[in-house]
Amino acid sequence: MLKAEDLNRKVDAYAQQILLPKGFKKAGLHYFKSEPPHYYALIKDTFKGLFNDYYLVYSHEAAGQHYRDVLRKPQSLLRYYPVSVRVNDLPFIYKQADFPELTPYTFFSLARSYDVDPDCYESEAVWRDHFRLRTERDELLKSSEPYLEHFVQEMFGRIESHGFRFFADCNLALCFHAIDDAIVNKKKEQYAPWYLDFKREFEAYCLAHNEEIPSYRGHHPKAGFGKRIAALFSRKR
Repeated sequence: MLKAEDLNRKVDAYAQQILLPKGFKKAGLHYFKSEPPHYYALIKDTFKGLFNDYYLVYSHEAAGQHYRDVLRKPQSLLRYYPVSVRVNDLPFIYKQADFPELTPYTFFSLARSYDVDPDCYESEAVWRDHFRLRTERDELLKSSEPYLEHFVQEMFGRIESHGFRFFADCNLALCFHAIDDAIVNKKKEQYAPWYLDFKREFEAYCLAHNEEIPSYRGHHPKAGFGKRIAALFSRKR
């Protein structure tokens, strides 16, 4: 019977080859890289001690206390990061658009209701299917060493093919987009205090640094060449 420690050790082995050479450091079950004003991490998401999934997360110093919290210690709770994406969802994002904010993906964790379909739209049917598959996955992770090896190898393959590109695309504008998407589209409004707290921090940062506050433009899943070029020149690190 395989244990959680076996998955952790296998992830560590791959991370040493793929993440550490890129400047990431290990902290508990997570890997992070701090390049002020940017903060990137691979987070093992768990719920009540049970494995959920692996996520790439991003924060910016504009996030204020939340940013300082993750600088002190990588937070396992996704809500501390304005941007997070499930590693398995990365190919969906870049199949839809050249930049993450041009997709309908919900990047702030508290605003998400369901898993996404290949078009980056949340779907209860997909969520139900993924719940069943996760149960099967967890059983295989405990019983099959070849499956465990394949699971970790496939995850790091996605990080290499899409994850580093995603981190390169992360910036303050994407943070604004993630929070504005939750506010404008009234997603899970019980978490509005979290949305507004991030929004206030971001706006205060822009005013203090004499930066333009990005406006929310919605998403354009099938953006044409002109829109992609406009997005490219409007983005800031």
